Amino acid sequence: MSEPSSPTEPPKTLGTIDPTESGEPLERPESPASSETSGSSEAGSAGPSEGEPAEADGADEPFTEPSPEVALVWYGGLLREISPIDMTTWDYDTDLEGLTKKAAYTFPVRPHETEFLDEMRARLEAMPIETVLADAEAGDMWMQVELAMRLICGCTIATDCDRAEEMLKAICRQDNDDPQIRHVRAAAERLDAWYDSFQYYSATGLLDALYCAARRCSRALWIETVLPKSKPSLIPTPLCPIDLRVADSTYRHVDAGDFNGRDLDPAKDEKMEKIRLAWLDHTVKRYVFLRYGPKAKICAHGPCESRGTEEKPLFRCEGNCPEQWKPLYCSKECQDKEARHHKTFCTETVLSTMPEKALIRSLYSVAQVTGRTVIYRPTYVDNKIDRDVWMYIAARVL
Repeated sequence: MSEPSSPTEPPKTLGTIDPTESGEPLERPESPASSETSGSSEAGSAGPSEGEPAEADGADEPFTEPSPEVALVWYGGLLREISPIDMTTWDYDTDLEGLTKKAAYTFPVRPHETEFLDEMRARLEAMPIETVLADAEAGDMWMQVELAMRLICGCTIATDCDRAEEMLKAICRQDNDDPQIRHVRAAAERLDAWYDSFQYYSATGLLDALYCAARRCSRALWIETVLPKSKPSLIPTPLCPIDLRVADSTYRHVDAGDFNGRDLDPAKDEKMEKIRLAWLDHTVKRYVFLRYGPKAKICAHGPCESRGTEEKPLFRCEGNCPEQWKPLYCSKECQDKEARHHKTFCTETVLSTMPEKALIRSLYSVAQVTGRTVIYRPTYVDNKIDRDVWMYIAARVL
């Protein structure tokens, strides 16, 4: 079972990682020197300005390997990017602040995360580079992905992005429905997507690179969702942080009309279905979970969106609805405006007998009826898709 490969990606040279000092947040790198020619026609002012440090143009400067500690931070962050999210503990608000809300790339690991970095050190000790090299050479594709990550980051081995990409491309070309092979193929697709969205798109703003990254993430979701000899699952799982990051960036540009008239347009590509559905599912759940239940942080009255203040904190409904689905309100006025719709759910019997998927869809529908006409994504940018279309797709997804 295979899916047609994505269109040829834009030309690029995989530049080396240039992390900042270990005490500072790891933001996106400057544009690689190669992008000044390959990306100039489209990126325009998206590349580095003339006033930026000279090292951003350091095509002639000798490459310096990152220090072991910096390489460890990048290795841990990259591993986190392509690892499945535990949705039972996922914070739909806090985690997304550092994941997709900013236009600039923010690396998902900070040097002060000592406990996580200790886990990464233990991982490296358990898999010494000699073992990784031998197993990768013997054909172990999981070890090939592990080796590719280390080659990208310069972690326990000299940096060699070209070699890493060759290994990833070879894995992505595999056509094998064996469960273990399918998951390692998906991991390779996501790692390759990281190249495009961070190493190239984030540095140049080139939309074709982002499009290719989205195709790879969508293909990874497709590989893991379409089980052999069984009915395909509609909702792609599991999601990884890179899936959400690429989806957020892609559909922010789609909403702004930046892809209009382009040959590579995500809105017209049926191969983007999995990442579209995954993003919609995440968006709807985020909307509901931030307004209902123990982790809610926003007023449940659709048009309000208040998060409350220390002087005027949000309060919960005191009705008979279960704690896990109680809405938050910022004022009596918002509660009164919501009351006519919420009373349907303000009984323990109704909420306890409804399947969770149906309940989430219903709570989201109520929010729409109370005056909200569009879904707000994590970046709080209006999605221009017609409300009725969103509701139809949401009904399919949930």
